[in-house]
Amino acid sequence: MPFVRQLFPDFHHDVPILPERQTARNSRIPYFFLLNGNEDLSTILRRPYNSFMEIGERSRLETAITRMNADTLDFALSLTTESTYHNDIAGMVTAALHDRFGISDALQIDIETCLREALINAVVHGNLSLETCMKSREDFEAYYTAIEERIGKALYKIRRVNIAVLDRNQHLELRVSDEGQGFTFDINAADILFPHSRGLFLIHSLADNMWVADDRRTLCMTFRR
Repeated sequence: MPFVRQLFPDFHHDVPILPERQTARNSRIPYFFLLNGNEDLSTILRRPYNSFMEIGERSRLETAITRMNADTLDFALSLTTESTYHNDIAGMVTAALHDRFGISDALQIDIETCLREALINAVVHGNLSLETCMKSREDFEAYYTAIEERIGKALYKIRRVNIAVLDRNQHLELRVSDEGQGFTFDINAADILFPHSRGLFLIHSLADNMWVADDRRTLCMTFRR
């Protein structure tokens, strides 16, 4: 991982070299990892770091690092589209948030539900650039066939999905970002024929607040603790 070492000269995959009395959790050094089967993501997220970066295509990884360093985040995870699609990211992240921030079991369920819907939108409608109106069985079959085809193409699978969490004391703010063309959502005009509208409507009903940012490529949600 030479280019990672160029970005962070003090970087070590297992144990970072940190200034005296500084811990991994309050440092700005991310934990870099590969999902290669030796260690699953749920184990990785238990490490004492604030941000976790799956190693991938260089320029996209560098952009993700820059974006995450723009804010002082309490938790951040950056993954490729392929890894996001093939793993239960919502379940693993909310379990990590439960341990880190002491959220209740009931709130964990709400956050997991909203995060799962946000990730589906980020992957399918954002990074895979798929939109469809499903009115028949054939429409459903064509839709899911298109997902499987695109997730296997380098053009799509290397795009990144970023999850960021800020602890605002009274509430948690979650942000899910993708590399798509952006989206809009009108709660008064949600079309139940479109999967992203149904998911966003569910998020709107469970989260305390919801809005879009970052040129409409980031979905933000807040949850009262």
